[in-house]
Amino acid sequence: MTPAQQIWNRACQLYCTGAGEGDLELWYLLRVHGAVRSGGISLAGEVCTKAELKAASRACLYFGLEALSEVVFIISKSTAADDVWLQREYDDLVPTDQVLFDAFERRLADTPEEFEPPDVFSR
Repeated sequence: MTPAQQIWNRACQLYCTGAGEGDLELWYLLRVHGAVRSGGISLAGEVCTKAELKAASRACLYFGLEALSEVVFIISKSTAADDVWLQREYDDLVPTDQVLFDAFERRLADTPEEFEPPDVFSR
């Protein structure tokens, strides 16, 4: 498993365990993404707080995903009537997890100091 995969997997936990700024940004991004993929936009709006959704929107900007940032921000203010078009927008921007992983890898390559290194004992 690559260091990037280890950092990604660490961010998929229920609570953020990485100490770096990048770890927290990745955790917020994946918190909302996991909810969207598990149950759609409506689930993300139910299980994520408004603060988490806004933090995830900022995380999208951190990873260079400007259009996704707008969609995630709208989720924090949306109603059930918005679910269909928001889901379509989200799915168009993130057809696979690889889109997010690629953005994360670019940021990691540019600013590795913003991420806690993977635990050397987790191999």
